[in-house]
This record gives sequence, structure tokens and C-alpha cells, in this order.
Amino acid sequence: MNGTWKLAVVKTLETDSDTFDDAGMKENFFSKDFNDSSWESKEVPQSWYGSDFVMGKLGWYRRSLNVTPEQAAAGKRIVLDFRRIADKTDVWINGQKVGDSQRGRFNSVQFDITPFVVKGANTLAVRVYDFAGHKDYPRRQIGGIYEPVRLLVTPSDVYSCCMMVTTLFDQQAISAKAKIINSSGKELEVTFSCEIANWKDKRIAASQQFHAKLKPGENWIDIAPIKLNSPIAWSPENPHLYTLTLKDESSKSIGMTRFGFREFKVEGEWLCLNGKKYKPRMFTFPIWYSPYLLANQDSMMEKLIRFCQALNINMLRPHSGEGTLPETFFMLCDEIGMPVYVDWAGLQYIPDFFNPETDKTAEAWRTLESFMKDYYSHPSYCMLSFGNELYCYKDSDSKKLDFLYGKTKELDIQNRPLCTSTGRQTLEAIGGGMIKERTDVLDDHQYRGSYCGSWQENITHLGNYAKAAGKYCKTPKPKIDAEYGMPGNMLRYRPVTKTLFKAFELDKASLEFKEKFIGFVQSPLGQVGVYLRVAMNYRSPQQYLDEIPHQENMVYKQLKRNVEIYRRAGVNCIGGHTNAGLTDLTFDGKTGHSSTRASFGLPGPIDAKKGYYVDMPLKFEQKRIYNPTLVSAGVFNQEPLPGSKQQIEVFVTNDLNESGEFKVVPLLRFGGQSTVLPELDFGKIGEMGQLSKTLEYTTPRLSGVNRGRLELYLFKNG
Repeated sequence: MNGTWKLAVVKTLETDSDTFDDAGMKENFFSKDFNDSSWESKEVPQSWYGSDFVMGKLGWYRRSLNVTPEQAAAGKRIVLDFRRIADKTDVWINGQKVGDSQRGRFNSVQFDITPFVVKGANTLAVRVYDFAGHKDYPRRQIGGIYEPVRLLVTPSDVYSCCMMVTTLFDQQAISAKAKIINSSGKELEVTFSCEIANWKDKRIAASQQFHAKLKPGENWIDIAPIKLNSPIAWSPENPHLYTLTLKDESSKSIGMTRFGFREFKVEGEWLCLNGKKYKPRMFTFPIWYSPYLLANQDSMMEKLIRFCQALNINMLRPHSGEGTLPETFFMLCDEIGMPVYVDWAGLQYIPDFFNPETDKTAEAWRTLESFMKDYYSHPSYCMLSFGNELYCYKDSDSKKLDFLYGKTKELDIQNRPLCTSTGRQTLEAIGGGMIKERTDVLDDHQYRGSYCGSWQENITHLGNYAKAAGKYCKTPKPKIDAEYGMPGNMLRYRPVTKTLFKAFELDKASLEFKEKFIGFVQSPLGQVGVYLRVAMNYRSPQQYLDEIPHQENMVYKQLKRNVEIYRRAGVNCIGGHTNAGLTDLTFDGKTGHSSTRASFGLPGPIDAKKGYYVDMPLKFEQKRIYNPTLVSAGVFNQEPLPGSKQQIEVFVTNDLNESGEFKVVPLLRFGGQSTVLPELDFGKIGEMGQLSKTLEYTTPRLSGVNRGRLELYLFKNG
């Protein structure tokens, strides 16, 4: 059903009050004979938001629908399946209303159109009401029919449109719940068979029969554990997938879902994938990056996920502020082997959720429950939070979050790790006893080191955070930091940088320039004033411009330092992300430009004259510092005197699930001279372990001031 539809947006919305008295209802947009030739042609799937930042829209879609004699045969059901549609949806076939309104922002919705279609040509009309829009958060670019639409033809009156598969890892088995629709209008006793097969080669891995009594309408049926013979576990290294097919007594398929045999859970202070410790090297993935990405045109989303994997990123976190998650994203992560930390966006669509005078927990749970059931079987869906930075700490706030925690745990038999909010568990909140709801994971968003310009403060912070967590938590919990530190010229500061360049074009002696510059430096905002007071350690504003290449080098070094500190934090922080985004990896601070799609190895023109980066200068540093095995240096004297003896603490981090023999060969470059220093033999370092040794050396006796660098080369098992 994908392709060109007709679309008419009849109004933008400023209040949430759907009275069904819009122009479409008055002018019979749903009528079979209505003339829609003047309407806009719109490709589906595609969000109907672009640069029009409105509160919301009410619109109508129309298209023709051809039903073949075979599809219309007796005993079959014809079901219209919207994988995602934002938000409230009503359907008409040939002018007749089909069922009740359904909401599809977070989940798929189905309309059984069997009684309304005729053989041959039919007219489909869809009314979509989306109050939320994206005016309050411009990155939220999801609305209308933004995911695929399918026409399902079932072999009988009984069919399944949702199955929730749970891995029983220790038992080498799976269990499942199936949503089965009985459209016969009467009670039925049915014998079903479950068939598990490899997704790629279709080889049967297991099968089992079960009996069920079905009442008319919707039924949720438990499927007893099915034993698998030597199941292949899903992992980033081997994203093996299975299919679970439900068949009726005639061996006809009535439903199918795809799943991975994997277990992701909390063990003490660790996250564990399939029984092995897992340290997430995260990245915030911008699902809003462009409509091109959202619709996965030319496989853009797939290529970007693979690009992230090539940079040694092993977990993606789509930010809740960017709206709902496309199902396509999860399907690709399943196939590629990319775990996802789901930052659920639902609470942002519920006004006044944290208002102590209201209780909207039941509404929130209905939305979250639908989302979880639809996404349940995706093996890439490994962790969940209820949203980004919910900094609200009243007792009533914790009570509401704890309610959602309890309901989620009842539904999620997989027992995926759950954080009540990414960034909510700050040092101050934990130390002050402000986190009163249950949570499996502690996630602290921490920018102190970057804002003040001293990355060393992160070391102290991690230690203090671990102490506070040990005191506050009754049991040990994994500590992560899904946002920490950020190089100065990164996404958050880009508008500041552009403003600076515009100001620097003024006459430096003019009053206008002086007033702008003083205003910049005095700004209390962290992303303006503090950044400038750190970054502009130059004798004049003009020198700031002249020193741009060096500033960009410092950006890379700051990224490197922050990541290195977190990588060697052990259980004080087992993983996180610097919050540099995909656009940051391509940002040119001098021109204010980011890359085109071609910079990601994707289709798209490159205009070198505009200063676009093609080779993505930061990506190489990102790949190196995200390598599972890493060598890094601690704090050391960066201005040594000639001929002086120096000591540097050198760290080797092994984030593999296997031990290895490690050696480090140091190389000192000074004044055009290169000196190989004695190697450091670290010996055996166990899985997820690290070790430090002291490097001692004497600086060369050189005259004058010389710039040099220390290079550390890491060898594993020779």
C-alpha cells in the first residue's frame, strides 16, 4: 500500500479538541465519489511535517484500493495494517466508516475492512488527527502516515497480528504470547502449530502444537515454552534471527513474527548480554536527521547504523525529545546487530503528567503498554527509559514513575534493564535521597568537565558518584552516563559559533562589535559564556579566528580525553556517550557547515567549495577511542624541561569478553626527533579488566621551545 496517496491538510491545531466538525467531515471527504484531483500528491510512508513547525495537523488521505477475486474469496479476511500512523486514525471504505478511532503513534493499528470492500475498485479514505505536532520541539518530525501500510489477506476468520516472544536463555527455549483475532462471531476451539525457523535459510529449528479456546474478538493466548536444539544467540557479532510462525489446522499461516534468541539483563553492577558482561559504547542516534533518513530512502538509515557500528559503537540511544521510534529502525538494528537503549517519548505527549493535581498514569500506561507489545520481540530493544532528563523530584513524581516501573516489569517477562529516566539519577539527586522510585540502572548526564574546561573533574565526579550510589542503593546497580562531556564546537554550541562568526565580521573597533563580544563573554549560559571563557584564551578576537585549526584539534583532544576517562572508570561507570552526534562528526567550525549525505558514504552531491568535510575528520578519533581495547595516558607534565625525568601512568583497558596478553610500545616525538622508549609489558589482562603501569623517560635536550607528542602503540597477543 506504499506509494502515492492524495493528501489534504484541512487545519493546523492549537488546542486538543477533536469535535469531528472539520471541513473534511462537512464536505464528505470520505465519500466514494468525492473528487480529490486538486489535492496534494504525497508519498507514503512519509511524515507530513517538514519545516512547518506547527502544534499539530488534521488531514485526510485518499487512494484507490483494488481487491482481487482471490482476495475476496469466502472465509478470508482483508485487514488494513498501518505500521505507524500519528496519531488518532479513522478509516472509511467506499464511504462507510470502519470500526472505531485508533491511535497509532507508538504502535501499529489494524482495521478489518472485509465487510466493506467489493471485488475490483474501492476507495479508501483515512482521517488523521495529530494534536502534538512538533512546534514545541522542532526535531519532532513525525506525523501522518509515516511508516508502511500493508493490506493483509488472512486464510480464515482466525489470525494473529502481534506476538511477544521471550527468550528462556538457561532453558534454551522460548515462550510467547499471541494476540489472536477471532472474526467468526462465535466461540471456537482450535488446534494451532508453532513453527520456529531460521530467518535467512528458513531451516526449521523447532515446532509444537497447542490448543486454545477463542472467544469472538481479541484473545491473548499463552504459548508454552518451546525447546530449541542448540539455539544460536543474537549478538552484535552474530545477529542471528528466527521466525515464529503460527499455523491453523489446515497448516496455513495465520501470523508470523521475527525474534532473536538473546538475554539482556542486570547482574549486580553490570549489564550482561547472553550471560557475558557488556560495556555500552553509546551514541545518540538522530532519527529526526531528515525525512530521507526517517523513510530509509536509498537505505540511508541502514547505512548510518552500519556506519555507527564501524566506529565501534555498540549501543544506540534515540533521544526521547525527537519523538517516536520508527519500526524500520528496530528491524534494521535487529539485522545489523545493534543494541538499542530506548528513550521512550510517550510522556512528552501527555500534558501535565507530573502535575501533582492530576493523575494521568493510566493514560501513560495505555500508551506504553501498546508500544511495548508491538516492539517486544525485537532483540535490539535491550534497555528502556521513560524519557530524557525528567528532573522532577516531588514524592508524587516518584510515585508516578514507580507505577510505570511496576506495570512495565509485570508485562516484560524478558526483564530488560529499566531506567526511570536517562539523566535523572544525578549526583545531587542520589546524594540527596531524591530518587524514591525503583530503577534498575543509574544514568547520570554530566557536563561539568566540559563546561568548566577541565576534563580532570570527571575523574573526581565518577568517584563521588560511585560513593553516593553505594550509600543510596540497597543493592549494587549498573552506573552509566548516556550524555557526558562534549567538545566545544559540537552540536549544542553550533548556533553560538555561527553567531560568533557573524559578529566577527563587524569592525573590531566599532561599538556594536564590542557590545556583542562583551555580551557573549558575560552570558551565564553554559553553552555560551562558559564555552567562550574557555575556548577564547587568545590575545584578541581576531586571533580566535586565526587559530580555528588549532581549536578544532583541541575539540578532538577533548573528545579523546573524556572518553578515555570513562573507558577506564570500571564499575564506577560501565559505559556512556559524549553526546557528540552524527552531524558533529562532520561539522566544520570555520564555515558552520555540516556534511551532505555523501559524507556518510551515501548518495548525495559534495560541494568542496562550501567547505563540506568528506572524510569526516572526527570519525577516525571516534573509532580509535571506542575500540574495545584501548591504551591511554593519565595526567602528566605537558611542559617538561629539557633533560628532565618524567613519569606517566599508562592505562590498558580490555573491554572484550576474553583475556589477552598486552604490551605497549611508547614513541616520543620531539623537535623532529623520534625516540622509541622501553616497552611496557602488562602481561595478562582479564575480560572487562584494566591495568596501569608507570612509564619513565627523560626528555631530549633540545634548545628553544619545541612541540612534541607521546604516541602509545598497543599490542594484544603479539
